[in-house]
Amino acid sequence: MARAFELLTPGVRSGAKRARGFDPDIDYSRDPTCLPCHTTGFGEPGGFVSLEETPKMAGVQCEVCHGAGEGYLAPHLMSLQNKSYKRADLLAAGLILPSEEVCLKCHNEENPIAPQREIFNYTLRREQGTHEHFPLKFPH
Repeated sequence: MARAFELLTPGVRSGAKRARGFDPDIDYSRDPTCLPCHTTGFGEPGGFVSLEETPKMAGVQCEVCHGAGEGYLAPHLMSLQNKSYKRADLLAAGLILPSEEVCLKCHNEENPIAPQREIFNYTLRREQGTHEHFPLKFPH
């Protein structure tokens, strides 16, 4: 997800773009119909404006799916040294556990690159380990 913005640039995944009727040589990185699902916070205060103005907001960052981290990323909650934090503490502090509903905000029928129902299966993706970047254990 962090590299989603790259898909908007010329020459990236040319075959897939061409197959869906897109010109692979066009720069879509300023297209307002693409930016909501390829950046963080486009159209929202503090969100992506442009690659020049807000380069750190390019791509789909953690908070797009997990909510703003200002509460649950507090050092006393998420510190690697703090082994006592609980899932309930993180949820109470604002952590969102992604669900199919969260994913379907972008992986839906309005997505112009592909009929997402054909290629995006939430349950299957979870079973395949999508998003298993590192083992995060939550004590109950």
